[in-house]
Amino acid sequence: ASLCLSYMGASKVMATDGNPNVVRLARDNFLQQQIPPPGEITANELSWGVMDAIEYSETADLVIGSDLTYNAGSWRLLAEAMETVLKRNGSVLYVTLGHAGFNVNAELQGFLAVAEELGMAQVNPGDPTWPFPNDQSSDTPPSLTNLILRECLSPRELPIVQATGGVRAVVLQKKRYIASMRMK
Repeated sequence: ASLCLSYMGASKVMATDGNPNVVRLARDNFLQQQIPPPGEITANELSWGVMDAIEYSETADLVIGSDLTYNAGSWRLLAEAMETVLKRNGSVLYVTLGHAGFNVNAELQGFLAVAEELGMAQVNPGDPTWPFPNDQSSDTPPSLTNLILRECLSPRELPIVQATGGVRAVVLQKKRYIASMRMK
């Protein structure tokens, strides 16, 4: 995702992981690209939680995460880190896939409950603070999950993803930003 964002025009991209070996591999990958990314791209070690994320406080316009919530014991630390690094009007795009013997809906709902306790809220297409272009061809915007299924998976991949619990995608923002935009 980091390289894609850079090639799509993001002026500054930071990939993070709590594992220093993964961070080193990401840096090596950035250096080995045939076409160097146009913007600044870095990889940094970042453990979850307020204390670890405070160095990056309110620096991110967009946080992208995938398959991070499989361990309920880490939900609070992950939500704290997301809330800490987001700018006031920033957004989190989070995608999770099902796995055999794993309930993706329960996992995501559990994480969302924790994130809400810590000042985050889910936003949907059509909401005033929705950060992405809306599909103007329909009165009812499709869900983010349906957009991903329609746009990102081939007909061969779709049954595989559905057989293992499917995919869920959400966008989160800081509650205080959402409230301030609704008062305008």
